Order: sequence, then C-alpha cells, then structure tokens
Amino acid sequence: MANITIDRSKVRGPVPTLRGTYVGDSPEPIREEIIACLKEDLGLTCIRNGFHARLLSDEQEEVYHEDGFHRLQQMLDWCEKYDVHCIMDLHNALGRRGGGDSRLWRQSYFQDRFVRLWEEIVRRFQDHPSVVAWEIINEPEPPDQDFEVWNRLYQRTVEAIRALDPHHAIIVDSIGYAKPQNFSGLAKSGDDKIVYSFHNYQPGPYHCQKRRQLTDQSTYYYPGFIPHRQPAEGQALDFDMVHYEPSEGKVWNRQNLIEEFKEVYAFRDRYRTPIFCGEFGCVSDVPEMTDAVYLMDEISIFQEQGFHWTLYNTLYRTSEAYWRTHFDCGLYIDYTPEDRILRFERKIDLMSFFCRTEGLVLEVNQPQDAMVGLYAVRRPDESLAILMSNKDRVDSRDVSLNIKALPPRWAAALRTMGVGDPGFVVQSDRRVKNGALDLHLPPLTLALVALAAPPKTTWQFERVA
Repeated sequence: MANITIDRSKVRGPVPTLRGTYVGDSPEPIREEIIACLKEDLGLTCIRNGFHARLLSDEQEEVYHEDGFHRLQQMLDWCEKYDVHCIMDLHNALGRRGGGDSRLWRQSYFQDRFVRLWEEIVRRFQDHPSVVAWEIINEPEPPDQDFEVWNRLYQRTVEAIRALDPHHAIIVDSIGYAKPQNFSGLAKSGDDKIVYSFHNYQPGPYHCQKRRQLTDQSTYYYPGFIPHRQPAEGQALDFDMVHYEPSEGKVWNRQNLIEEFKEVYAFRDRYRTPIFCGEFGCVSDVPEMTDAVYLMDEISIFQEQGFHWTLYNTLYRTSEAYWRTHFDCGLYIDYTPEDRILRFERKIDLMSFFCRTEGLVLEVNQPQDAMVGLYAVRRPDESLAILMSNKDRVDSRDVSLNIKALPPRWAAALRTMGVGDPGFVVQSDRRVKNGALDLHLPPLTLALVALAAPPKTTWQFERVA
C-alpha cells in the first residue's frame, strides 16, 4: 500500500504561465483549423511558432520575401483570434542548414544577416498583441562546444532587439542542441526579461524508438533500463544516436529526469531567472500508456519547478500515408488526402489537464514506491486536482490517499486512464471518509481525483504572496 498525504497549505508556487505546444516543421502550411483545435481541445496558453529564415530571405541576396512574412502575420492573427500567446521561434538561420553547418558560427557575414533579420522581424511584429516572446534561434550548436561565439552572438542580438522593443521576453537556448547540461556555459545577460531555455529527449532510445530511419528497431520502456548500444562495425551512427550515449546503462525513472536538469536548477537559483523547456516528448510507437506516465512525470517536474514549457511536434500537415499511424511526438495529423484531422486522444486529454489546470502547485512528497507518481494543484476556487500514476507494467498498486482538513465525509470525482482507454474515463464518485480515500490502480494507469473546496472553517493555510 502506497500512503500519500496531501496538505493544501504546502505550496511550491504558481502554475507556470506558458503551457502549450510547438507548431512548425510541417511539410504543408498549417491551417487555421489546427490552431482552433489546439485551443478548444487543450486550453493551451501559448504556441511556439517555429519558422525558418529561408522563408523570409535568401542567403546571397538580402531581399525579404513578403509571402513569408505574410505567413507569419497569418499565424499571429490566428493566435490573436483564439486568444493564444505566440513565441516567435527562429527555428533555423541563414548559414545553418542543419547539424555540421558551421557558417553561422564562423562567418561574420551570416552573423550580421542574423542580427539584421531579427531587427526586421521585430520591426514588423513587435506591436502584434499575440506576441509574447522572441526566441533567437532553436538549438544553437556551434562547433567544438564554443560557448563564447554563442554568448557573443546572442547578446549582440538582444541589444539589437532591445533598441526596437524594450518590452517582450527574449528566449535564449543553451548550446549543443539546447542540452540542459550546457547551462553552465551560458553567460547571463544583464537584461531582466531574458528567459533561458533547454530541451529534453532523454532517455533517447525510449523517446525516438522505431522511427523508420533507425537501424535499431528495439522496444524500450519507461520506466525502464536502457542498455548500452553500439553500432555494428562499419555502420554509421543513425539519426538519433546523438540522444543515446547519455541515456545508456541505467534505469530511467522520475528521479533520473529530475537529475537531468540539475545544471538548469543551479543556473536559475544563481541568477533568479525564468526557465523554459521548449521541446520534449516521445513518439507514438512507444509501448501503450508508457507515453502517458512518461509525460506525466516530465510535465509535473516542470510545473513543480515553475518552468514554462511547450511539447514538440504537436501537429503535422501531410499527404504521406506513413504519418496516419505514426504520430511521432504529436497530437494531431492533418492528413490532406482525406481532408481530415487524425487525433491522438490520450495525449490530448493528458495535455488538456496540464494546460487548463490553473492555480498553485502543491509541495508533495513522492511515494517511496517509485512506480507510484503524484502531482497536485490547488485551484483558484480552492478545489484540489490530484493526479496519480501506477507506472508498473505488470503489477497493480493500492494507494491510500489522505487529504488534510476535510469534513468527515466528502465527495471525490474520479477519472482514470489505462491501457485501452482513449483518454480519461469517468468513474463513479467516491466518498472520502475522515480525509482518507483508498484507490486500486491497475498496471499503467493514471487516476485524476477532483475535490471541491471544503467549508473554510475546516481548513487554514498560509497566505501566498
């Protein structure tokens, strides 16, 4: 029996403001319908709109493409229409076509173009009401772990943006594809509206398994052990080997994820600066329901730490049949031959809970049983939302949930999500007797318990500034 105690007076801090998804990298232009779906289904507060510099200009000639700027304007207008904040993410720059292209980092011509392009973007869009932040570039990867070239370029770009726009936040990624372990090399800007960003795809073999470009088609689990993997003799490293080495040779669970971000915590605490996780997720081909327990662990860590976040590759617009059943990290496929949107309902339902549930994140002790997870929020109306998980693939878990300062009898609404369920399924209401509620969680199950606020005479808590 796992014993869990919830005390509504013990608060970590408010739910982070920006909670949402990435939009970009789609082979075909995104439609307004998708932005409407994101808002209606998820209740998200923001999107991270990824766009490429080549949409806006050419490498050799500094002439701006008005059709590209029109597409950005259109996306911002849709965000305004559906009341969604927009992070403007320059996902790739001129002089940088992908990993191994060092021109941006080594040639002043491309660095000058980089700064001037940002000036043009800011001039055009700084007054748009949906803009919430400028993200200078996605996943900077200067060769040889050259922190200095990135620190100089980002600070120069910040100065150029600030000459035009003193108000909006500016997001700065760590180098090495936004690795959290590289925060120690970031130079802190004197600008107090800088938000520092990392991405997380660990454990890598779990996150990216069974993608069609991989030679390794093994099955990996979360929680679970990731073995050491070596390519066969003479075999080139495939697409996602970059994610493997840091993952191998250990069991991955919630505690490992917490430790993955220790450099980020140190940077935040040293400089008292906001943090953003701009990308994370796992493919749809992971074993069923392990995605739900993985995403619950990861997002709950972000919420407890006060990190803003956006899930990666939320939607995809394509005519390729492969993507009808392989959602990658996403929630939707806009499949154009059939003119319909395919949906990953389980992920959508879980994301909706985290996006919609405002309030104060409670300080909770994770159960001694590492297979049982816990997250709790005190909503603005003083009701409680408690999310629990059984991450074990084989064995059930019995949980004794104890909530302080409830009347002798109180109602609890229960929804569960398990193997075979498309999302949270409403169960019959339960009675909390003397603050205690016993639950039986089958393997790979999430349980969401909602409790209305009790009469104020029955509880007290410290006022949070």
